[in-house]
Amino acid sequence: MTSQSLFVACSSCETMVHADAQRCSACGAPRRHRHLGRWIGGVLLGLVVLSLLQSAPTVPNTPAASSPVSKLVTLDYEWRTTAGGAIMEADFVVDNRAGHPVKDVRIECTHYSPSGTRIDSNSETLYEVFPAHAKVNKRRVNMGFIHSQVDRTRCVIAKYSLVAPT
Repeated sequence: MTSQSLFVACSSCETMVHADAQRCSACGAPRRHRHLGRWIGGVLLGLVVLSLLQSAPTVPNTPAASSPVSKLVTLDYEWRTTAGGAIMEADFVVDNRAGHPVKDVRIECTHYSPSGTRIDSNSETLYEVFPAHAKVNKRRVNMGFIHSQVDRTRCVIAKYSLVAPT
């Protein structure tokens, strides 16, 4: 690199100033860095990625809450803490009353303080097939860390996938 490339002409007075300088040493004019091309390129790339994400087809794994199928896969549970109150452990019963098997049931538990304030949540996915018209017991499921002030918990099935017919 030559010493000449370390200097650029001031856009106001044409005096040669160091390429890293914020202002011209002769006239004090702020030096404009020529990163506009990079900025425009970054914005265009971001717009392309955003448009690709928005145009990607989405396939819902769980029927809508108003769907009759969503009311056919239900959850019953009991929970407790272990490890001195630091870990939530639960026993779940997934009741699939639907006419087809489901899989990959995601359970989300929301925790509340004695005052009723939502203070924490945990989730776990049970990666297995739940047969049609069957209840499946899952015992001692480790749900992870839990806030020490949790007084009550509400667990729901947040998502599941329908098993494709073969």
